[in-house]
Formats: sequence, structure tokens, C-alpha cells
Amino acid sequence: MQEIDKVYLSRNKMITNLILVMLSIFVVFAMVMESYQSLITIGIGLIFAAALVIVNRMQLLVKQIPYLIAAVFVLILFVSSWGDSSLTGEKYYLTIALFLIYPSYRPVLAYGLMTIISIITNISFSQLTLDTAATLLLMITLFTAIAVWVARLSENLFVSAETRNQEVKQAKDQVDHLLNDIKDSIGHLNEFYGNLKDNVAQSSRLMNELAGAFSEVAKGIESQAMSVSDISETMKASYQDIYEAAQSTRSMNRLSGHTMEITSSGNDHVQDLTVQVKSVNQIMASIVTSMTELNKQNEQVSNISETIAEMANQTKLLALNAAIEAARAGEHGKGFAVVSQEVRKLATKSLHSSSEISGILETIRNKTQQLAEQVSQGNEAILSSQDSVSRSAELLNESTNNVSNVQIQASEVESRMKLLQQSSEKVVQEVTSVSSVTEQSTAAVQEILSSIEEQKQLSDEVMNSFGSLEQIVNRLKSLSNQ
Repeated sequence: MQEIDKVYLSRNKMITNLILVMLSIFVVFAMVMESYQSLITIGIGLIFAAALVIVNRMQLLVKQIPYLIAAVFVLILFVSSWGDSSLTGEKYYLTIALFLIYPSYRPVLAYGLMTIISIITNISFSQLTLDTAATLLLMITLFTAIAVWVARLSENLFVSAETRNQEVKQAKDQVDHLLNDIKDSIGHLNEFYGNLKDNVAQSSRLMNELAGAFSEVAKGIESQAMSVSDISETMKASYQDIYEAAQSTRSMNRLSGHTMEITSSGNDHVQDLTVQVKSVNQIMASIVTSMTELNKQNEQVSNISETIAEMANQTKLLALNAAIEAARAGEHGKGFAVVSQEVRKLATKSLHSSSEISGILETIRNKTQQLAEQVSQGNEAILSSQDSVSRSAELLNESTNNVSNVQIQASEVESRMKLLQQSSEKVVQEVTSVSSVTEQSTAAVQEILSSIEEQKQLSDEVMNSFGSLEQIVNRLKSLSNQ
């Protein structure tokens, strides 16, 4: 509902209440004056007032009710003044003044026109003179014009006031909206302030942690730089060792080749020695065979010598017997005695020679036996030497193979040492580069650390300035709440 409709509704309620009061007064007067005929008119008025109350409650016909009330009032005045010769305009003046409460001149004008029409109609049937009727119409017309002019002024004032009220309301709405926006902005500002304060506090904490972390990083990088420097020195020393190892590997490769040649030559000599040992073994075997035959022949000679000794003993016995027989024969047996004596001497010499031969043969046999044993031992030694030579040949073959493998491995090691030397040289270069980069990183970390310290100081200053900002925000909140 618009504001002017609200004004019309409130004015309708005022007039309705006024009608109810007037009707109540009329009822009292009618009861006092015992004018029961007028109670019918009052009852109709009460019905009309009740209808107005209902319509006002329902907020219907808000702008049409003034005209309806004006028509009813004119009708009541027309009926009550019908045929009255002493018709005056006071009751019209009082009634028309009621409509000045509306913020429009139209109800006043409508009531004035209907009043003039009803008076003209009533004059036609009354005994009023022309001058009195003309004066009454002139006064009512003049009063109506004045009332319309006043109502017009009231309407203009109301319109102006309403316009100003609307402007004030709009301004108030704008101010309220602005205040709401300010409150929202202050709320957002407060929230932003809180978040910013928390973020700055968190940023300050992070700066502290970051400063500590970068300090540790700086220490770590310094330690790393020292470690890289040590690594660089170690790698340079390792490079020198690798270079010397490469030289040693090349020397080992050359020595392996020379050892291979010597081992191959030794293997050839061992092969020749094996052949010679086999030949000596065959010779020794032949000597052993000859010595065995010599022992056999020596035994045969010994047997013959024993036979000769036995024969010499028997000859000696025979010579002795012959000498005895010769002695028995006397002079005849002297020649035979001399022969037997000579035979006995020869037998004795033969026995003695046989004994010497047996001794010599025994000595020869012993010497031959010792020689046979020595030859047998030599043969066994030669056989053992042959086995040793064979084993040596096998070992030399294995050594040759091993030396060959060593030479191959030495060649591979030499190749790998060359690659290792090249890689080590690159590693030394990379470590030197890393050392320089580490030094640059150390300088950069120191610069970052100093920047973080400056940022930390700025964060501390921002945190200190939040006190003033909080006072300003609280002041804005108090102003917006007012």
C-alpha cells in the first residue's frame, strides 16, 4: 500500500469514528427527547457506519469512501432540510470542514458541488426568498471555493511533504543501504583484517622458520662446500692414484707378456727335459738290466770259484794222501812225493786264489748290489723326476694359460683403467664445477637469508601496525552500529 492510501485509510477511520460518536450522541438525545422516529434514521446511519468499519478493516475502496461519505452527508442534510424555510449554511460549513482532513481537494469540491445542487433543489420547494437563497448559495460557493483552495494548499503541502518524505525515505534507504554496505564492508574488513593478521602472523612464523631453515641450509651448504672441496682434493689424489695404477697396469701387461714368453720358453725346455728324462730312464733301465745280469754272472763266477776251492781242497787232500803214500813207498815214492808236494802247493795256491777270487767276487757282488740299489734308487728318482717334470709341464701349461688369461685380464684392466682415468678426469672436472656452483649457491643462500631477515623485519613492522588498524576498525564498527 502506498503512503497516500495509508493517509486516506487513516482519514476514513477518523471520519468513521466521528460518525459513530455523533450517532451515539444522537441516540442519547433521541432517547432523552423521546423522538423515536429519528431512531430509524440513526439506525440507518449505524448500518452505514458499520459498513464503513468493515470496509476500512478490509482496506477496500480507500479513495472512493470520501466521496461516498460526502454523498451520504449531503443526502442526510437534504432530507433533514427538506421544506425548511429557515435554511442556513452553518451545518454545511461544519460538514465541508471535515473533508479538509483528506490530502486532496477533490472530496471537498465534490461535497461542495453536491451541496449546492441539493440546496438549489431544496430552494425550489422551500419558501426562501431569492435574496436569501442567492446569499446562501453565494456563501456556500465562496466557502466551498475557500475550502477547495485550502484543500489544494493542503494537497500541495502533502505532496511536497510526501515527496520530501519519499526523498528522505530514499535517502534513509540509501543511508541504511550504505550503512549496511559499510557494516558488511567493516565485517569483511574485520574478517580480512583477522585473516590478514593471521596470515601475516603465519607469514612471520614461516619467515622465522624459513630463516632458521635457510640458516641451516647455509650451514649445510658451507659444510657441503667443505665436503666438495675435500672430495675435489680426494678425487685429484684418486686421479693421481688411478693414473699411477694405469701405468702399473700397462707395466703389468708388458710383464705379463714377457712372463708369457718366458713361461712358453720354460715349457719348451720342460718338454725337452721330459724327453731327456725319458731317455735317461731308458738308459737307467738298461743299466739296471745289465747290473742284474752282472750279478747273475758274478754269482756264476762265485759258484765256479767255490767249485775251484772245493777242487783245490780235494786236490790238497789227494796230494797229502799221495805224499803219505810216497813216504810209505820210500825211495820209490820220492819223485811222487815231490810231485804231490808241488800239487799240494798248487792246490794251496789255487785255494788261496779261489779265496781271493771269492773275496773279490764278494766285493764285486756287494759293490754291484750297492750299485744296483743306487741305480734302482736313481731309476726311482728318475721316475719321480719324470713325474715331477710331467707335473711341471702341466703346471707350466697351466701357468702359460694363467699368464695368457692374466695378459688378457691385464689388457682389459688396462682398457678399463683408461676409461676409469678418463671418467676420473671428468669427475674431477665435474667436482670442480660443483665446487664452484656450491660456492655460488652459498653466496646466493646468504643473499636470500639477508632478504628473509629484511622480510622478517617488515613482517614485524606490519604486525606492529595492526594495532592502529584494529583501533580504526573498532571505531568504524562503533560508528556503523550507531
